[in-house]
Amino acid sequence: MSSGINVNSVAPGLGTTNFLRTANFPPDELEQALPRIPSRKTTTPQDVGNMVAYLASDMANNIVGQTFLVDGGMS
Repeated sequence: MSSGINVNSVAPGLGTTNFLRTANFPPDELEQALPRIPSRKTTTPQDVGNMVAYLASDMANNIVGQTFLVDGGMS
């Protein structure tokens, strides 16, 4: 019997967030990574939020047990 709870996960890509700043991530490494990202942009909190909103919506009611990469195609 299903309880109506779908469990999925979101794996964000490299982004310019407070996490990188507090982790002392070298800014030059971020610039070097950009050419390896097919979308040529970093992942924003909005990008991740959009995926989470979709997964929480009725449109995703049959998606279960998946990990979604929100990384601009880097993986």
